[in-house]
Amino acid sequence: MVFPYYNEDGRDDGRLGIIDASTSNFSNRNLLEFGDDLVHITPPLLLISLVPLLVIIFISHKMDLGISIPIAISALRTCVQLSILGVILHPIFILGEHYWILVLLYVTFMITIASNVSFGRTKYYFRGMFWMIFTCVLTNITLVSAIAFGLIIKPDPIWDPQYVIPIVGMLLGNCINGTALCINGMLTSLVERQHEIELLMSFGATSFEASNRLLREAVHIGTMPLINNMTVIGLVSIPGKFRRACVLITCYDTTKPLSQCLSV
Repeated sequence: MVFPYYNEDGRDDGRLGIIDASTSNFSNRNLLEFGDDLVHITPPLLLISLVPLLVIIFISHKMDLGISIPIAISALRTCVQLSILGVILHPIFILGEHYWILVLLYVTFMITIASNVSFGRTKYYFRGMFWMIFTCVLTNITLVSAIAFGLIIKPDPIWDPQYVIPIVGMLLGNCINGTALCINGMLTSLVERQHEIELLMSFGATSFEASNRLLREAVHIGTMPLINNMTVIGLVSIPGKFRRACVLITCYDTTKPLSQCLSV
């Protein structure tokens, strides 16, 4: 576990230490030393890593796919968010153990952002759609978190930010993709295949029976990314996530933006 590093005079010098989970002994090693064997990416090399992304944007523009601007904006938002991530999370991890309202506010902020992203990725909209998505995501996160933190992990305190924030973040990552794909598929089918639904209803089918097949197709599309990820989670996903976790922990004590660290 990571904890603040204090000087001999009792002041927090902004660094982090490590708790050895096997012996429960505290180690005041600087995490920068912990990651000396990692490759440190310089800004020029980081710019070179953008070349594949620029190629994709160029191809999208030439083929008139309409995703060049969204890709560019998403890449810019990624760099900005990762650059300020440490500044935002540091006080939450330090103070969150004592002030549960701080963790709750940040989790609510994460859920709001995730709901807004899912809302903005759909082709068609209806009144009150954002709040429907927000309620669904909030309900899902609440139920899963209650099981995870109340019955399985049991952190002390139960709102411990080092457990709550990462796990809720992973859950929201799955919710964003699944919710956006499912709702977009359902609404697109209802609007663009309405004649099919009307034809079925003219033969006596109820509204649910007429749209049931479209609903199944939308759910299938929404769950496909999650199912694909579960298929290779032990061979592909987890090894990559462990590596990124080590890089994040190492870079947390440096002055470099996290976007440089994640490029590893």
